[in-house]
Amino acid sequence: MTVVLTGRSDIGLASFLRVAWEGEGVVVAPAALSEVARRRGQLLALIAAEPDRKRYGVNVHAGDGSHRLMTEAEQRDYERGLHSDTSFGEPLPRRVVRGMVLARLANFVDGHAGVSAELVELVAARLDGRPLPPVPRYGNGGPGEIQALGWLFSDVPAEIDLGVKEGMALINGSPCASALLADAVLSTERLLELAVGVFALASVAIAVPDATFDRRLEEVWGDPCDALALRSLRSLRSPGSPGSGASPGSPGGGEQELESPPQFTDDEHPQPAVSFRILPRVLGNGFRALGAARDAASIALSAVSDNPVFLFPSGPDDLGDLVSNGGFHNGAAPAGIDGLTFALADLGQLAQHQLQRLQTSQRALPGLDSLALGTMQMVAAGYAEEARAAVVPSLLPLPGFGQNDAPAPSFHAFNRVERVRGFVVGSLTCLAVMASQALARPGRSVPPALRPLFETVVSVCPPVIERRSLGPELGELASILGGGIPD
Repeated sequence: MTVVLTGRSDIGLASFLRVAWEGEGVVVAPAALSEVARRRGQLLALIAAEPDRKRYGVNVHAGDGSHRLMTEAEQRDYERGLHSDTSFGEPLPRRVVRGMVLARLANFVDGHAGVSAELVELVAARLDGRPLPPVPRYGNGGPGEIQALGWLFSDVPAEIDLGVKEGMALINGSPCASALLADAVLSTERLLELAVGVFALASVAIAVPDATFDRRLEEVWGDPCDALALRSLRSLRSPGSPGSGASPGSPGGGEQELESPPQFTDDEHPQPAVSFRILPRVLGNGFRALGAARDAASIALSAVSDNPVFLFPSGPDDLGDLVSNGGFHNGAAPAGIDGLTFALADLGQLAQHQLQRLQTSQRALPGLDSLALGTMQMVAAGYAEEARAAVVPSLLPLPGFGQNDAPAPSFHAFNRVERVRGFVVGSLTCLAVMASQALARPGRSVPPALRPLFETVVSVCPPVIERRSLGPELGELASILGGGIPD
């Protein structure tokens, strides 16, 4: 399959999933290429009409040298590539790099970068499955993204002769931020789906009463995200058929009222522990953060972020303009990614609390061996603390220099959410095993919608009858539960 771009509005989360995650190629429609060529002609006419006017990306140096006009020889040197690939270290996942190439086309396909149709086709062709340059995830501390984009496109001048402004158009803007945010959204969707299932399994294991997730709470709480969490938990816990209610990530859906009493009761406490009662609220906040990040990603992927940007002529006597601007700074991306990071880290903390409640429940796990399953809470605690330590707000960084005095934090935010995601998978894996151990005891049953998850867990980590080393089993299970995300 191939994604066909007729304009930048075709670049969104759906096409990002197809191209970045599923490996589909991209072609630009002939009509769009004709429009690109027309806008290129308009840009060249604008530059020719005012040859002595200082224009960033055209005839002046970059950064602190932007007050100086370039000679013709210097302009030709710029057209041989800007060689900004000075970052180094561990590369980003291939899926993210493919997403950056796709997002780069948002500046190109409607003509706002003023590049040639040949360059647009060349960039789109990079998504045909060929190996892409390794783009470092660290060392990207500039105001925009010129280090990462320099790695991605430094070899372009060897394939095509670049014209005026085209070298700058390849490395300016904020396509990396758009791709990083979009990737974090897709990864979080999958982790939230896992979290809802694991928490529902734990709530059944410790026999949280159905009333804790009563449908009438949706109205009195008045929050659609909390309501989604309530519906999702009720659906998974229902003794009826799988899928009888709203699924995680779906805002609607019917629901069968097939309530069943807990399989045992806690005579000492009239209500579940706080970690189970607040579960819909914590999950609801996760859905809320995901929705906000999804909206921001949908806007960013198709937005024009070029600097300078070609603003089209408005009439026959208007040549348009080439305007320096802050499009290379995506303020929504780090904020959206941070929202996901904080919400995910909370899930790791909650998993640790619920695991401890299960471990100390003489009804859920009577006679638990403190040297086998009993050490599970230590593992979950380790992952939860790693997640906590990794959560740092992605504020505007302090380092900066001259014209480039305010770096962008999108890469920093993404690296943190990636780390936290892995830690949360670790905490959820421990909780899933503890809950499944309880439900595997004689006399317990698992709701149909949760049985696939339960069976996956016990197939890798069977009931502990006698002590054995659980670390390898937990590692294998974490790879399965946290999988589904391409490299």
